Amino acid sequence: MNIQKALVARLAALRWNSQLHGHENSGDAPVKAITFAPTEDKRIETTDQYQATLSVFVEITVRVQDAHPTTDSGNAYEYLDRMVTLAEKTIHSPDEWGLTPSFSDAAIAGHDTADPNERGEVQALLRLQFKYRHDYQDPEA
Repeated sequence: MNIQKALVARLAALRWNSQLHGHENSGDAPVKAITFAPTEDKRIETTDQYQATLSVFVEITVRVQDAHPTTDSGNAYEYLDRMVTLAEKTIHSPDEWGLTPSFSDAAIAGHDTADPNERGEVQALLRLQFKYRHDYQDPEA
């Protein structure tokens, strides 16, 4: 959960409506980013540690009407792609995330896009993977 919360904070720093996936995610904003972790895989790495791979998805939603006429050629998919690229840059910015336990690797596994919905929004599902180790007797250590 610490990784997800840190990611939400990083995306919020872009002035996006960034939230953890919840029962209800509300808010009308030019860019909305909902973060959730559908899976985590673990394997024993040492006599006292697991190597974990946490899959994290970020659902990025933009309004079709907000596509810039020049920068995005008025195309909502170009606008969406620009926001996905901005999220990717934010994930790989060189500063420390300051998490305990820290992760050893953050990888972008790609993204999928969806057709506009009835509210005039387009979405991308950004797929990420974080690798970290933790003590099997104390997962918080």
